[in-house]
Amino acid sequence: MPSPNWFERYSEGRRAEVWRELRQLGVGIRDSGFAAEAQLVCDEMAGRARRNVDVIVERLSDAGYRFHTNDDAQEPVVPHVPPTADAPMLAAWLEEQFGAVPMTLLSWLRIVGDVWLVGTHPEWLTTASADPLVIEIEGSRYSDSPRIY
Repeated sequence: MPSPNWFERYSEGRRAEVWRELRQLGVGIRDSGFAAEAQLVCDEMAGRARRNVDVIVERLSDAGYRFHTNDDAQEPVVPHVPPTADAPMLAAWLEEQFGAVPMTLLSWLRIVGDVWLVGTHPEWLTTASADPLVIEIEGSRYSDSPRIY
């Protein structure tokens, strides 16, 4: 079976085409013989997402945005916590516990880390009603939480 060249095509900018093909295979991707290449595409997506998260956090911070808890106390929060050394172990544990976990989720866990963009800006009246990005898979900012894996 010839290689679908997903990673090469994704890197060339043909991302929508590649994602469409990957979605068509669904969970069958793991049996297709191309799971490793599909994981490379997911890792590249996560690398791009990490760079974008870093830019977003920097620009919001520079603009005076305050990242904080989503409650009345509004305690300051670190908006991006990179993956810890335990992230690959958590990824393996998730697959052991639940079977086939989406490759994109595993890539995000291992490459991006936890993201918490909840917050407000004193001059942006609509920030309190915004729907910010929050993806905390590892929960690494909760240092007192016991690890289950």
